[in-house]
Amino acid sequence: MRAGGLDPAERDAVVFVNRFTVHASTEDFERTFSETSEFMASQPGFVAHTLARHAEQPGAYVNVAYWRDEESFRRALAQPGFAPHAIALRALATSDPNLYRPAVHHDAAPAAAGGIGPGRHTR
Repeated sequence: MRAGGLDPAERDAVVFVNRFTVHASTEDFERTFSETSEFMASQPGFVAHTLARHAEQPGAYVNVAYWRDEESFRRALAQPGFAPHAIALRALATSDPNLYRPAVHHDAAPAAAGGIGPGRHTR
């Protein structure tokens, strides 16, 4: 997956992965997360994110966010406007946040003549 034009081979790119366990209404959590998402998407260096709900465990979610560099990510967290979002999410869920650097990436190739070809692989 090429996240919003981010080349995963870029040396400075980071991937933020945050697992959530919701202890309140999942609808409230998703609405609050969406508000947080809008704030983060407006920050310099943000590329894209996906919030995914666990297929078999209600209340379990994972967010995978792509940032151009760690400095941009850290700067976004330090913005005064971020604190109210963090507080609101903590009221609804516990989380396990971790920051990663891309190591291996593989894009699916467009189907050619009805088949599936080899993808692009970066390290």
